[in-house]
This record gives sequence, structure tokens and C-alpha cells, in this order.
Amino acid sequence: MRRRTGFTLVELLVVIAIIALLAAMLFPAFARARESARKTTCISNLRQMGSALLMYVQDYDEFYPIANQEADRIPRQQPHAWHNSGGRFPHLVDVIAPYHRNEGMFTCPSLIGEVRRDATGWVLSGRGGSYGYRCYDVGGVPGNVPASAQNGRPFATAELGGTLFLGQCASFGYPAPTSSRGWSACGINAAAVTRPADDFLAFCNTFGIHMGERDQEVTSGRRIGGTPTVFMDGHAKFQPINLGGFLKFICDPLNNG
Repeated sequence: MRRRTGFTLVELLVVIAIIALLAAMLFPAFARARESARKTTCISNLRQMGSALLMYVQDYDEFYPIANQEADRIPRQQPHAWHNSGGRFPHLVDVIAPYHRNEGMFTCPSLIGEVRRDATGWVLSGRGGSYGYRCYDVGGVPGNVPASAQNGRPFATAELGGTLFLGQCASFGYPAPTSSRGWSACGINAAAVTRPADDFLAFCNTFGIHMGERDQEVTSGRRIGGTPTVFMDGHAKFQPINLGGFLKFICDPLNNG
């Protein structure tokens, strides 16, 4: 008689269990490696953005550009007088376009907030990419904007962000600017920035995803997160952030007072 050979059911179950255990051990490592690669790409995007911004500054008498982060369109506000905006708000991806020619760099591979445009080519509201630019106040209102860039109409004091993070900053003992005039990079001269290597210029619009955390967990101080950041001297790095670090990150005025 010929004897048949093969695996028993118990042996197959043991092999499957071992494979499942190995997969459970390896998948998190693969996920971390993938996120590390995405984080590197995000930092590279910001480094390119910083280079483009610095070239803009060099060409425009050492002044930083005026642009809304994420292309917000703010109700009841006058648009900035920028090129032939036709009543639209300027957005960073277009303002510095002559210096990058790479719209893809405004998309973080983890956050996936790509630039989206309407049929006429204008960036849709809130669809200006994955990155925040240091040119906003409460509710996305652009801060520190000179009257000459607002079709001659100065923003009111409240619009200039007199309450910009002030309550939150003060409650934790961090110094805060009295208004966006000491905080926003919009339209300021580069010579006014006393510590450009310490002041952020643009950042990825998430404080947790690159660390596998939810943003609210980081900003509440329950978890440590971080965000890729480019600083006003053009260098870019991953900035770890906990509650204290987050508040210092957003509260520290440009004059470092």
C-alpha cells in the first residue's frame, strides 16, 4: 500500500499562526518606514517653498509676500490688490509661482491636501495645499497687511487679530504679540526679523499625523507630535511639538520680545 504524506490540520494552523504573528510584528515597522519617507518628502517640499520665498524676498526689496494660507476667501473682506486678482484673494502657491514652477510641492503625501482650482484657474477656497504660511490671524484673516495692499482700506483693529492666540498663550505663561503686527510675516521687511533661524515661516498643516497622532491630542498636551517646518532663514526640519512647544511655536512674536 502507498502511504500518503502531507500536513495535518494542526500543522497548517500552527504555520498560519506563525505567519500572522510575524505580520503583526512587521507591518508597524513597514508603516513607520513609509511615514518616515513621507515626512522626508514633506520636509523637502517646505525646503523648496522656503527657497522660493527667499528668492521672492530678494526680488521685492526684502519684503515677505502677502498671501492667505490655504487660499481662504474671507467674507465681507476686501481682496488684496495683487496683480489682476479681480476680487479674489491671493494665495501663496500663485504669489511665489515664478520661483518654484512645481505646484506638487504644496501637497504633503501624508496630509494629502492638494491644490485644487476652479474652471478659471483660481485656487478654490481652502484648497491652497497642505501648508500654512505665517500670514494669518483669527479665522484665517491675513494679518499685518498694509493699507496699500488692501485696495486702500485698512483692516479694523479686531480684524488685525488683537486676540490672536493671546488668551491661550497668556494662560500658559508664554509671551504673545499684542497684535498681528508683531507676529505675522505678511509684508514685513526681512531686517525686522531678529532671529530668523528660530521663527517659523511655513509648516505642514498637521501637528500629529507624521507621528501617528491626532492633532487635538497633540495641541491638548496629551501626546507629543510634530510638524515639518521651514524657518525664516530658509532651513527646514521636523519640529517636535508638545503642548508647551506648540504654544511657543504659535505665540512667539517675530521680534522675540
